[in-house]
Amino acid sequence: MENNKDDKAVPGFVFVPAEEGAGIEENASLLSARPTALIIDDEVMTGEVTAEMMRHLGFETEYFDRPLTALPTLRARSFNIIMIDYLMPKINGLDFIREHGSLFGDARVILMTGLSSFDVSDVEKTCKVSVLMKPFALKELTSLVQGMKTKSRQQTNG
Repeated sequence: MENNKDDKAVPGFVFVPAEEGAGIEENASLLSARPTALIIDDEVMTGEVTAEMMRHLGFETEYFDRPLTALPTLRARSFNIIMIDYLMPKINGLDFIREHGSLFGDARVILMTGLSSFDVSDVEKTCKVSVLMKPFALKELTSLVQGMKTKSRQQTNG
């Protein structure tokens, strides 16, 4: 079926075309195979833009602007990537990781920060997280996520 130029795009939604001749079960598996990302950032605009970037990279996303409101979701489902802002009210991202990291399962964790004085190497070693400095571009996020996929494949195969 041809795409009609008059079709309206819906922001925040990714349309997955059904494969011709495939039953609903096959098409449903296409949707469930998408990687997932949880984004936690108290700056709403930054969080929403980050979620949109991750959707652009093919991820199904969930976004929360307060860390503690994400806990029921973390208990209910697993994610491939969890992105958390460092500087937030009530609990910073690093303390959230330390206190609730047992809920993360096998998720790769990205700690986002705009603090120039942040000791990246210490955090990456002690908490096994990747640090992404704000502001970041889609190119930087893409490189980090692709690196995580490569490491994951190497661990699975090696």
